[in-house]
Amino acid sequence: MRRILYIMLLFLFATGLWAQGSALSRYIDGNKAYRDGNFDAAVKAYEDAIAAGANDYRVFYNLGNAYFRLGMVGKAVLSYERARYLAPRNKDVLNNLNFVKSTSVDVVREDETNGNLGDIYENTALGFIYSFLRKISFSELSFVAAALSIPGTIFLVLWILVRGRARRWFFAATVVFWGLLILILIPYAMKCGHIWETDLAIVTAPSAEIRSAPSKKSQLKYTFREGMEVAICGAREGWTHVMLKNGEDGWVKADLIEPVIPR
Repeated sequence: MRRILYIMLLFLFATGLWAQGSALSRYIDGNKAYRDGNFDAAVKAYEDAIAAGANDYRVFYNLGNAYFRLGMVGKAVLSYERARYLAPRNKDVLNNLNFVKSTSVDVVREDETNGNLGDIYENTALGFIYSFLRKISFSELSFVAAALSIPGTIFLVLWILVRGRARRWFFAATVVFWGLLILILIPYAMKCGHIWETDLAIVTAPSAEIRSAPSKKSQLKYTFREGMEVAICGAREGWTHVMLKNGEDGWVKADLIEPVIPR
């Protein structure tokens, strides 16, 4: 009986998470390599699993662990952020992400003094809303929206087609479901319009110069350490236009950062 249950769980795990045996096989290979202390091989296996279609937070979480073991803080933060995007309330993901971020200095200014870039949304009502929305994934909002739209559409059709006393009840149900759907679409639209959700990028190089224009000759504004966050606003000839947490903007070489949501 236990063997049958194990086989069923393994089947659900394989089909429900990735639906590709090759991705699952590479994920398992990565776990084995990680347990053996071969972190380079673990990274390779997890990256191969992702390339084969794996899209589960556990793959990115384990990949972040392997990168951190190799001392690659930027890549670790990037992987944890991708895991957080899929599982925004998972404690293991959040704890490791916060720990890795705490191990490095945030920013070094041109005069080499250390400091933190303040968040323009900190201690504001909008900041509170964005912080709350950060704990809800796009997939969760999409699922709820779909779950509300189906009965809402059914009741709308019934309200149009049915005559008699039942019609007003169909109308009331239509208003309720579509009203709730609108309430769900509002935070969804806010997340889509917030560049720190949709266009978040991580510095993956050991350091990255933030300049005032897309040129090495332009003014140096900041030098970011690996693992720092920026938001992508645009691109031009090998440079990426980015927004900083304090509301300033700048330009950074494109190959020094990676977007959390691949483009």
